[in-house]
Amino acid sequence: MSQYRLMNMIGIFIFGGIGLLVVLQTDKAEKAIEAGAFAAVMAVIYFVLAAICEKNRSIFIPVIGVLAVLAVSMIFLQGFFFGSHH
Repeated sequence: MSQYRLMNMIGIFIFGGIGLLVVLQTDKAEKAIEAGAFAAVMAVIYFVLAAICEKNRSIFIPVIGVLAVLAVSMIFLQGFFFGSHH
């Protein structure tokens, strides 16, 4: 089994489970749509990264680095973008 196939199988398992949780555990349609949209965007990003990793590893590492920097910066900038909820 290739690494690409394994990554796709893991992704299907993970995001399928997240989708099932969204359907079963959200009480309002608005929250289900929001959580489902977030999970769908994350799934698309995951499978695009899996495809990039398979085709060209020299691009994969910088893309992961950019995503890591964005993730860490969002810790500090979330109040600016989404407002304070406290």
